[in-house]
Amino acid sequence: MHEVSLVHEIVSIAIEVAEKEGLSRISEIKLLIGENMSVLPDSLEFAFQYLKNGKLMEDAVLRWEICPGREFSISYIEGE
Repeated sequence: MHEVSLVHEIVSIAIEVAEKEGLSRISEIKLLIGENMSVLPDSLEFAFQYLKNGKLMEDAVLRWEICPGREFSISYIEGE
């Protein structure tokens, strides 16, 4: 299940962004997922719920948009 490793990297990037931008909480992370990436959104969500930790991401939600091709990227990270 490669979704776990993808989400691990997403969480790591979100933490880096929060530190750089001085965010105390992350509320939402949105992804662009290419339809040819063979990524299961339910597995992404399960991994995200397991891997997000601490107050920084306790209320964070993961959203995604399916797009053509093989893209996989973070569209935005929202927080305060």
